Formats: sequence, C-alpha cells, structure tokens
Amino acid sequence: MSDIIYRSGTREDLPILLQFEQAIISFEREFDKNLKAPCVYYDFEGLFSSPDTKIIVAQHHSKLIGSG
Repeated sequence: MSDIIYRSGTREDLPILLQFEQAIISFEREFDKNLKAPCVYYDFEGLFSSPDTKIIVAQHHSKLIGSG
C-alpha cells in the first residue's frame, strides 16, 4: 500500500509551494538564461481565491513531495 496521499492544497502549504516553484525556475534557468531573479510563475493567492482552481499536493507522511 502506498504511503502517498493526495489532498487539496491550503494556504498553510504556501511556503513549500513557493520552494517547489523556485526549484523549477532554478532548473529551467539552466536552459533559459532570460529567467532573471526574482522570477514568479504562479499567483498562489489568486489560485487559492479562485472558485475555478484547485491546487493538489502529494504528501508522504507529513512531508509535501509534489504539487499540481
């Protein structure tokens, strides 16, 4: 049985979601030198506030390991 659970993201997850975002940007910067700091892809506050959007996180025990 998998120990990974999927759940709706919450504003409490925001610090980790921002870390995930910056890790992606850091990786992609190697391929696109135009990505200058500070760089932001997602308006998380807008996403959390929208009734048309759902943020899903993957959690292994108490640690977030992914999002979408």
